[in-house]
Amino acid sequence: MCRLSAGRRLGTILCAMVLMAAPLTACSSDDPGKHSAISQATASSDSTLASAQGFILTHQHLERVKSDAGAVAKIRQASAELGAYTPHPVAELNLLDHYTSTGTDEELDQGSQDLARDANAAYVKALSYLVTGNTDDAGQAQRILDAWATTLQNVGTVQVTNAPNFNGPYLLAAATWVRGVGG
Repeated sequence: MCRLSAGRRLGTILCAMVLMAAPLTACSSDDPGKHSAISQATASSDSTLASAQGFILTHQHLERVKSDAGAVAKIRQASAELGAYTPHPVAELNLLDHYTSTGTDEELDQGSQDLARDANAAYVKALSYLVTGNTDDAGQAQRILDAWATTLQNVGTVQVTNAPNFNGPYLLAAATWVRGVGG
């Protein structure tokens, strides 16, 4: 168990995410009609954005998305569906053993579910800012990121390490895209 100040914790998380981001670009698909392996594995099936363009990995991919009116419309719709999103950060991210012989017990996994929903929401809002220039979306993404950075105090159990691994790229992308906007 490691306890860090909010600033050092956020810095440590962002450094780890930057190190994770470089290999992810190797998974990028050059075919605009296909998603990368990363986006297929992590995109929420009930998210409007999951069917839009997947995870944006390169500047060229972002430019293709921006030039596709249908993709921009899906991103705007996904952002609008989130509305004024309220994040659900937790102070303790200590999952009980939720892997069972028949799958996972989702009731024991609430903290990482909250992280996943919030990471997806921050990503959608930040991506909407990128393609539309709407600074309100950037501000909402920043509020989601700030809520987790100031609330999360402890990351414990071995099982919880999967939550940042799966959601880290979305948080990193959102933080990178909205850093310095509005302030």
